[in-house]
Amino acid sequence: MKNVLVVVAGISWMMFLGACSSGSPSVTLTDSQSRQLAALVHSDAQAAAQFAIIKQTADDALTAEPNPITLFQTEGKLASDPVKIRTWQSIADMGKLDALGYAYAVTNEPAYAGKIHEFVMAWARTHHSAGDPIDDTNLEGLLIGYDLARDTFPSADRNVADQYLRDFAQAEIKTGQGPAHTNINNWNSHRLKIVGMIAFVLHDRGLIDHTIQAYQKQIQNNLLPDGSSIDFHERDALRYHTYDLTPLLTLAIAARNNGIDLYDYRAPSGSSLPGGVAFLLPFANGSQLHQEFVHSTVDFDRQRAAAGQAEYKAGSHWDPQNAIQALEKAEAFDRSLLPLLVRITQSSADRFPTWQTVLNQVY
Repeated sequence: MKNVLVVVAGISWMMFLGACSSGSPSVTLTDSQSRQLAALVHSDAQAAAQFAIIKQTADDALTAEPNPITLFQTEGKLASDPVKIRTWQSIADMGKLDALGYAYAVTNEPAYAGKIHEFVMAWARTHHSAGDPIDDTNLEGLLIGYDLARDTFPSADRNVADQYLRDFAQAEIKTGQGPAHTNINNWNSHRLKIVGMIAFVLHDRGLIDHTIQAYQKQIQNNLLPDGSSIDFHERDALRYHTYDLTPLLTLAIAARNNGIDLYDYRAPSGSSLPGGVAFLLPFANGSQLHQEFVHSTVDFDRQRAAAGQAEYKAGSHWDPQNAIQALEKAEAFDRSLLPLLVRITQSSADRFPTWQTVLNQVY
């Protein structure tokens, strides 16, 4: 396979000709990675144990019915809000699609792909984006499932699903324009994750280029040279620092599967995603402690605490287990993080304490 060096917005990357055709998933697992994952699950007991959890969720989903909703509505709503509760009932479909996708990748069983088709088409014909990235970040599971089974869709249905995702991305891009603070804070990190994942699912070069350029700006605007994020300082909360890192790391993994190194990009200010992870480590390993939300500048944090959401109570100690999602994705780039992950997950598995660490092994 011939490789071509491409330079976009100052980032050099190798575009593997043929790897971005519709015949090869690119957000989650390439065809080669899927084969490696299947071999790993069959040869390693710890990997098999993690896959068993995924497969059980997928098997349960085979008898479930899709539960799409017209619009995600979680952002800015208290946990007790009926609209938010209804939304989360539908968002449960995303976990099913995630599991179905990986079950299909490992087993190649048509039943899993067929169920992904049923769920994706139900959502594509019902759901749309209002351009709110805190709501739309929840689409990730659908993107994983669709990415891994897209080649099995009849062409007409694939066109419907693809258009649904294009419209979704454009809604997010539209609300991301202009000087609003939400276009540089954690909202934009989640926006970039969703737009970027859609770009790679659809192999849309224009959207990919947009994502690369917007990612560079986000690293410059959102992360400080010492690794902290503007959200950490505004909310006085590591919860929001990890809320920035996790979507950016998810995007960086998808980009690397397309030959694009976003993870190691360093902004002119010196800010970088590895720097953001390094800032988190002393708190995750327990050498530093942090009391959350004490000096938050956001009224909604106080409203949530007053409504009984204990995790938002000013002065509550941050729990290192809240770093798991960010660190397990960072481990895809930095294997030295594995011992810390084993410790904070309190896992007896010394190689694969989470499903994400199994995936990291084949990236």
